Amino acid sequence: ELNQLCDIIVEPLRDRVVTSLLQAALEGLLRVLLDGGASRIFSASDAKLLEEDLEILKEFFISGGDGLPRGVVENQVARVRLVVKLHGLETRELIEDLRTSSGKLGADNQTLLRILCHRADSEASQFVKKQYKIPKSSA
Repeated sequence: ELNQLCDIIVEPLRDRVVTSLLQAALEGLLRVLLDGGASRIFSASDAKLLEEDLEILKEFFISGGDGLPRGVVENQVARVRLVVKLHGLETRELIEDLRTSSGKLGADNQTLLRILCHRADSEASQFVKKQYKIPKSSA
């Protein structure tokens, strides 16, 4: 589909359109990773699979040298790569960085909190509930 689209777009606009498609795909992935809803949870071991998925997406847009320049794609992928890397860290590391606001992990507090909210472990859940005074569920 992307090849057909590129065939009908005039050359000067091709990279801009394809870059916009890449940005949309990456924004969609970020929404899944950070805003996926209460039923979307991740464990640290999921980071390896997420990194593989990100690599496939990146290579799709580079398209063996026929697509976007590698540097352009790498720049676009950088923020998502950081979020995937954070998903692979231990919960205690994320909590410590959030508590101290050190930023040593390279993420803002909002991103760290969103990752902890979607973490599939009791330590993250307890921290978020206690730190942000979330009442126990009535269910």
